[in-house]
Amino acid sequence: MNIFLIFALNNITTGLEFMREDEIALLPKMLFLVGSLLLYFFCVLLLGRYAKKRCGFNGKFAASMAVSALAFSAAMLVFRENMRFNILLTVVYCFAVFIVLHGLGRKQKTN
Repeated sequence: MNIFLIFALNNITTGLEFMREDEIALLPKMLFLVGSLLLYFFCVLLLGRYAKKRCGFNGKFAASMAVSALAFSAAMLVFRENMRFNILLTVVYCFAVFIVLHGLGRKQKTN
């Protein structure tokens, strides 16, 4: 699983570098970046469950994370021509997932 996490991080870096290049078509580079972000967060969730049994998540949490990932992907596709909004959307999504995971960890720690 660690290999996929490193692979996703490498792809995120590469995708961000591609965003500056005007010669590369917009849709493939945006899909590459979104797919890499989703792979990264998927691996983080799976590794968190593996590392600490108390940090396991239930089906409701997994469904809400899947719905948020689909909403993020759809919003990125809808606003693909507005790169500033896409960057803002990516930053907000990453911080939102971090806050949710941090809150889950704190909740599990108090139980």
